[in-house]
Amino acid sequence: MACCKIDLMKIAIVSPSAPSTHTAARTQQYESGLATLKSLDFECQEMPHTRDSLSYVSSNTNNRINDLGLAYEDPGVKLIVTANGGWNVSHLLANFPYELAAKNPKKMVGASDITLLLNAIYAKTGVSQIYGPMVTWGFENNNAETNQSFLALVKNGQQEIAISNFGTWLKPGKLNGISVGGNLIAIAGLLGTPYEPEWTNKIFVWEEVYEPLHSLDRALTYFKNAGVWDKIAGMVIGHLHGIDENFAGKTSSTDQMIAEHFAGYDFPILKTKLFGHEIPTQISLPIGGTITADDKVFTSRF
Repeated sequence: MACCKIDLMKIAIVSPSAPSTHTAARTQQYESGLATLKSLDFECQEMPHTRDSLSYVSSNTNNRINDLGLAYEDPGVKLIVTANGGWNVSHLLANFPYELAAKNPKKMVGASDITLLLNAIYAKTGVSQIYGPMVTWGFENNNAETNQSFLALVKNGQQEIAISNFGTWLKPGKLNGISVGGNLIAIAGLLGTPYEPEWTNKIFVWEEVYEPLHSLDRALTYFKNAGVWDKIAGMVIGHLHGIDENFAGKTSSTDQMIAEHFAGYDFPILKTKLFGHEIPTQISLPIGGTITADDKVFTSRF
């Protein structure tokens, strides 16, 4: 992936989930992330409530939705970048301005809890989104590979990574399909709702952090019981950080659980450590874009 700056682009910074400047340490991360974005020649427009802090959410639901509406309505804003993940972006799904987003198609960039918003927007509008770095999570450390991947998708609409640098096949094959997913526990919250994406022939991408193994197993089983695994065409598993494999003095294996869970399915599975929590490099992946992979190269594009 070659790094190249793009012409000055105005982006809106929003905080639709948890607060981003509620502690000195988090404020420093936020300022560092903004500095990175500016160094990449982005003009950063913070929405009115981006720096708000209201307990475990940044601001009340109306303020968060209004900020998003302002970002979509502004013709100068070409991209929406979320400041932080969190827990309760689900508050916004019922009243999100989907029609406005469809009339003013702009990609939103985010990860973790923002998974729900990205997939809901794609499901309701057909506009592709980006699972990628946020201001305080990904951009804050000014990682060259993170920046290169982000610019490749935003400027060129495509990135290619050699498989030898990307990951390993848990189930070999070829991937070719539209990608959906993100954080596993988060997107499980869309099952059975009006915001659930269509799964047929999709490439399901997922990662997770700080969950006990039985919780990971339970979430995967939600998808299995919902028939999702019978519909998808492939899978990309990201970094699984801090999975607690110990229970009642006994240790189980995450890899073994995954192998057993998908033993009865034929779709290919690719594993990587290039997206997920608590890692230095965060590549960007499309939600609603195409992923292809074979034994030589991994490609994602819009």
